[in-house]
Amino acid sequence: LRALVALIVVRQIAEQITDPGLKEQADSLWRHCAEVAALAKVLAREFTTLDPESALFTGIVHEIDGFYLLSRAAYQKDLLEGEIDNTSRATLSSGVLNALKVPKLVTDAVIARFYVQLTLPPKTLADILVLANRLARCHSPLTDGTEPTNEREFDFTVGGKTLRGVLEDRSTEIEALAEALQV
Repeated sequence: LRALVALIVVRQIAEQITDPGLKEQADSLWRHCAEVAALAKVLAREFTTLDPESALFTGIVHEIDGFYLLSRAAYQKDLLEGEIDNTSRATLSSGVLNALKVPKLVTDAVIARFYVQLTLPPKTLADILVLANRLARCHSPLTDGTEPTNEREFDFTVGGKTLRGVLEDRSTEIEALAEALQV
């Protein structure tokens, strides 16, 4: 239910954008969030004891600051000029997520992604989010200081499962879930 509500809220913010260039960025950002959410759910389920639905929800809202910035950019033309630092993005994310009464665990993971390094194998919700964000093939149009990573650049094993193997075995599920979220 939280994931559905988050989906509606994020889409409503994105629908307020009327400028074609900003709308294109918002659509690209949404595709990125959908893929990160799908990856996060599968990674949490396969490699941790974390709740996969919480990971999905976290992936959906992890760029909430970006949607807010894009929605405001139509009124402040210089808002997106230059790179926005991670501290400002984390503060904005925190404010929006707190206003939406998002659980602290999720808010903390979204904020942590601006500061934590990639940890393998993942243990926390923030680790899952950082890994999913790095694995996403659809990149965020708003840079967050991390470069996407090809899963072949690293691999790990947990309980006999490898990252590479899980991504291969669950690729259809990840694609279907990401596509379903893009509706």
